[in-house]
Amino acid sequence: LLTSLNRGMKALGASFARRGFGYVLMLSLIVLFGGAAAMYAFERDVNGFANYAEALWWTAMMLTTIGSDYFPQTAEGRVLCFILALYAFAAFGY
Repeated sequence: LLTSLNRGMKALGASFARRGFGYVLMLSLIVLFGGAAAMYAFERDVNGFANYAEALWWTAMMLTTIGSDYFPQTAEGRVLCFILALYAFAAFGY
């Protein structure tokens, strides 16, 4: 299992070395739209987001590390917010 994981990580690393920026950009778009959908699903029942566009705006602000005035109310939303922040720091570090 570890050998397969190591081989897969080496292949992923080689692929990123060739086309790294494109992969990070594509992954960031996936995280943006997926994160917004998840935040909307988690927070809409606690007066968080009125629609998907608001959740998309909030997620974009989190990924650019600007942040926003809204703080998630649910446990799932807080965990997702933390993961989005970690991803943003990693992507900008790359």
